This record gives sequence, C-alpha cells and structure tokens, in this order.
Amino acid sequence: MCKAGVASARSAGEALTSIIHGSESMQKMVTQIAAAATEQSYSTQSVSTNVNESPPSSNTPQTVPQEAVNACQQLSKLANQLTGLVGAFKVG
Repeated sequence: MCKAGVASARSAGEALTSIIHGSESMQKMVTQIAAAATEQSYSTQSVSTNVNESPPSSNTPQTVPQEAVNACQQLSKLANQLTGLVGAFKVG
C-alpha cells in the first residue's frame, strides 16, 4: 500500500512538472505573438501613413488601412492581456 502511495505521489509530481513546463512554453509563445502583433501594428501604421500621404488621385480607400491599424492594435492589446493571464500560471 505504501508503494502505491509513493507511485501515486511520483505520478502527480511528474504531471505537475509537465503542466509547469507546458505553461512556461505557452507563456513564451504568447510573448512572441504579442511582439509579432506589435510589429504588425507598426507596419500597418506605416502603410496607413503612406496611403494617407498619397496623391488625391489615388483610388485606395482611406478607411481600409485605418481599420487594419485598429485591428492590429486590438490584437496587440489582447495578446498582452493573454500574456498576463498565462503569466499568472507560472510556478517556480
């Protein structure tokens, strides 16, 4: 009976270690996503600026770039929030 308890405790410890490693891996991925979303937001803002500075004869709709900028900014905010939530699970 004692051996079964030790085996059960060892198994639980291994499962917790696996969860911790998975959480740390997830946090790294979320951080990378947040960085990529921020970079995408800057790129979209640059495109938007260039489109807004184009000659009036251009047929490019002015609202599309701004909508893309807004979407990227929102994505960046959500990624940062997700990073915070995943960070709450970090043990160690």
